[in-house]
Amino acid sequence: MIEQNLLSLAQRGNPEAIASLLNQALSKKNITATTCLEGKCLQVTLISDQLPPQDLCIYVISEGMRRLDIPSIQFIRVIGQQRHSQLAWSQIIEQRSKEAEEQKGDGVEIHPFKQLKTKISLPWLTFILATLAAALGAAIGFYRPSPIATEAKKPTRAQSQIAIVAQKPKPKVSPKKVQKSPQARTRPRRNRMRLKAIIAGNISPKSVVHSGQGLFFAQNMMYRHTITVYNRQHKLVKTIPDRVNLSKYGYAQFKGTFRGAPVETSFSHDGKYAWVSNYQMYGRGFNNPGSDRCSASQASDRSFLYRINTKTFQIENVIKVGAVPKFVAATPDRRLILVSNWCSWDLSIVDTQKNQEIERIKLGRYPRGIVVDANSKYAYVAVMGSANIARVNLENYSVKWLRNIGRSPRHLNLDPAGKYLYASLNGEGRIAKISLPTGEVIDKVLTGNAPRSMVLSNDGQLLYVVNYNDNTVSKVRTSDLKVLQKVNVASNPIGITYDPQTRQVWVACYSGSIMVFQD
Repeated sequence: MIEQNLLSLAQRGNPEAIASLLNQALSKKNITATTCLEGKCLQVTLISDQLPPQDLCIYVISEGMRRLDIPSIQFIRVIGQQRHSQLAWSQIIEQRSKEAEEQKGDGVEIHPFKQLKTKISLPWLTFILATLAAALGAAIGFYRPSPIATEAKKPTRAQSQIAIVAQKPKPKVSPKKVQKSPQARTRPRRNRMRLKAIIAGNISPKSVVHSGQGLFFAQNMMYRHTITVYNRQHKLVKTIPDRVNLSKYGYAQFKGTFRGAPVETSFSHDGKYAWVSNYQMYGRGFNNPGSDRCSASQASDRSFLYRINTKTFQIENVIKVGAVPKFVAATPDRRLILVSNWCSWDLSIVDTQKNQEIERIKLGRYPRGIVVDANSKYAYVAVMGSANIARVNLENYSVKWLRNIGRSPRHLNLDPAGKYLYASLNGEGRIAKISLPTGEVIDKVLTGNAPRSMVLSNDGQLLYVVNYNDNTVSKVRTSDLKVLQKVNVASNPIGITYDPQTRQVWVACYSGSIMVFQD
C-alpha cells in the first residue's frame, strides 16, 4: 500500500515521491538522488563516489518519467556529480506527454538514449540496466530495451503467418524431378540493406542531408547547437557552431552573439550553399519560443535561415523568416528558397539574389515537408495539422489544394519524372502514392508507427522511410508500394538521405547517432 501511495504521488508530480523511487533503485550503488521542482522543470541530481554514467542514466530516467506521464512537468534537468569533486555533467530533456505522442506532433521530440561517448564498465552497465529497470520498472513498468541491443523482436502477425506458411512440409517429389543444374540452383539475391557504419560523438541529429557533392550535413538543434559535416568515408570534416552576430547581417536591434537551433538543410543545386533553418534563437530579445502545440495567434518569436558556404563552412548570410522554421527547399533554378514555418502557419519565400524574404503565404496548422518540381514552377507543401497538401504556384504565389490525402502528412518526395508524389502520413503509419497533376491517391502502404522523413533513390524505384516510434527503416519499392525490407535502427530515427554514387542510406537517429546502410 505504501508503494502504491508513493507511485500515486509520483504520478501527480510530487518531487519527493519521485526522489524516493529513484533512491530505492540507487541505494545499493551508493548513489543519492535529490529532486526539486521549479515551475515546469524537474531537477534531478545524482551524487555518487564515482561519476554516474551520463548516457545510460539519461536513458533510464527519461523512460521512467515518460511512463509516469506527468503533465505538469515539461522539462527534466539531470545532473550527475561525483562526491567531493568538481566532476559533473548536466543535461536537459524535454518531457513529452503520452497524449502528445499519440497525436504525433513534430516539435522537439524526446530523445532519451544518447550514443555512448565513454566506455561503461560491466558492473555499471549491469547496475543501470538491471537495478534501475527493476526498481523503477516494477513500480512504473517502463523499461524497454533499445532495438540495437535486442537480439530479436517479437514478430508481427503478418510475419508469424509467413513463418507458419514457410514451415509447412513440402510435397514429396522424386529425386529426378528436383535435380537442377548448379546454375539453376543459384538464384540472384535481392539487394538487402546492411549496416556499413555508425557515426557517434557529440551529436543529436534532427536531420541528415546529402549535398549531392559528397558532403553530409547533420543538424543537431538546440541539444548540441551545431551542424556536423561528414564525407563519404563517414569521417567528421567540420563542426559548424550555430552562433551568429545578427547585427552583422543588418539586424541592428539584436546586439551581441546569438545561438540558433539547426533543424533542416537544403543545398543549392550547384552544391555551393547550404541553407539551414533554425527552430528558434537564443539570446536577449528572444523571449517567446514556439512549441509543439503553438498557434499563429501566439506571436512566437520569428527565427532565421542561415546560408553556409560549403567550401569554407562559414555562415555567410542570415535571413529572417517565420516562427519555428522547419523544412527548407531550394528551387532547381537557384532563384528561391522555401521555408515552412511551424508556428506562424505559413511559407516563407526567400529571394536568393536579394537574400531576403519576399513573400509569406498562409497555409494552415503546422506546415512541414516541401518538394519543388524540376521546372521550379510548383512547390508542394505538406500541412501536418490537416489531411491536405498545398500546391503553390511559384510565379504568382497562388495556392491550390490536394485534399484528403491522409492524416498528418509530414514529408514529401517527388519522383524524377514528376508523375508521382509520395507523402509520409505520420498519423496513419502509411505512405501515400499520389498521381499528378490530379492529386488522386492511387495507393497506400503501411510502413510503421509514425513515418517521418523519406528519401527516394536517384532512379525513383526505391523509397526509404524512417519510422520514428518503431525505431525502424522501411525500404519500399515504388512501382507497387511493396515493403521489401525493414531494418532496426537506434532510438528515434528522424532524418534520412541517400547517396547515389555509393548507394548508401544515411539515417539520423535523434538519440545520438547516424547509421549508414549499404544497399
